[in-house]
Amino acid sequence: MNWFYSKDGQQLGPVAFSEIQRLLAEGQITEESMVWQQGTPNWVKLSTVLSAPSAPPIPVEPVIPAATVPGNAIPAAATPAKTNGFAITSLVLSVIGLFCCTSLLFNILAIVFGHLALSQLKKNPAQGGKNLATAGLIIGYIGLALGIAAVIAYLLGGIPMMQEIIEQQRIQTGP
Repeated sequence: MNWFYSKDGQQLGPVAFSEIQRLLAEGQITEESMVWQQGTPNWVKLSTVLSAPSAPPIPVEPVIPAATVPGNAIPAAATPAKTNGFAITSLVLSVIGLFCCTSLLFNILAIVFGHLALSQLKKNPAQGGKNLATAGLIIGYIGLALGIAAVIAYLLGGIPMMQEIIEQQRIQTGP
């Protein structure tokens, strides 16, 4: 089962219980730190979990950590994860870059932000936005390829040649 813990007023996780034990041993959290396991109704002090024989902790008096909104019976860990901002930025920039395919800057930025988002999401898997970052990367690479193709076509004279062909057809068909 996945565990979440509270440190410096922030909810962190999911992690294995062995990670909680490691953090305790290193002094990064204490027995007074609040923890929550998926499938249990409330947050509890870590000392309660450590003293329990093997059953998931269910305290008599529910303890609500600071991360929970007052009046909300749902633990903070059950609320949807926040979407990574870089993932959203990557997708938006890639769509802009796709429609303005000669604007390579948007596509390059979309790719950079997409990779940054995926890197952050590997470090914090509880955060959402992996699909957005992936879509941003795919669209960004497609837009970059189209932009490069457009620049090459222009440099090789493809666009002026097309304009010439259109002008010749207009002359042949008349006004």
